[in-house]
Amino acid sequence: EEIDDHRNSLDPENPRDLIDSFLIEMKDTINDKEEYMNLKILLGDLFGAGSETTSSTIRWFVLYMVLYPQVQKRVQEEVDNVVVADRQPGLEDRESLMYLEAVIHEVHRKASLVMFSLPHQTSKEIKLGGYTIPKASVLMLAVTKIHNDKKYWEKPEEFYPEHFLDENGKVLTKKDGFLPFSIGRRQCLGESLARMELFLFCAAILQKYNISAPPGEKITDEPDPSKNLFRA
Repeated sequence: EEIDDHRNSLDPENPRDLIDSFLIEMKDTINDKEEYMNLKILLGDLFGAGSETTSSTIRWFVLYMVLYPQVQKRVQEEVDNVVVADRQPGLEDRESLMYLEAVIHEVHRKASLVMFSLPHQTSKEIKLGGYTIPKASVLMLAVTKIHNDKKYWEKPEEFYPEHFLDENGKVLTKKDGFLPFSIGRRQCLGESLARMELFLFCAAILQKYNISAPPGEKITDEPDPSKNLFRA
């Protein structure tokens, strides 16, 4: 309906948003039906990958701050020491808020919001780990498995932000076995934006609030198979 409304009220000289811009470009294409479907897929990607993943990660961050109040307190102390009380945290503070960055990375690892990578297809027959994988096979990485592999993580079962801190307390932005945005040439295009958004939101939340569970409420990070991965 939204696309149809845009099509009916389209002014090529004054595009209002992404949908208008796409429709303007579509006017010169031969296969209108195919491009129309591409627009629907593009919008699905924009909202699904561009916003829902970030908001879901923030919800996981809040959950872990409830479950690990000692981590929450340490982040708050770090923010209070770096950010002057009368201003909000900014991107210029990232290099000084190393523990917060490590906590956000650990939320990515422990929650493993995207359990599997997007599918890829082999361009030729390959041999890997003693297995022969035929050409044109569809492959998906089990991200959750990698994020809980003892080969890469000292305490995979625990929420342990120190996984991402070196001996000098500096944050490890690149680490083997850490794939929240996938890897390679087709990794998530929005990684930089998502990291910036998460830093700003998480820093601002803990600057202003103490997070705790309602009295008598049992909180757990154990998954419920009956519920969706993302909030609808």
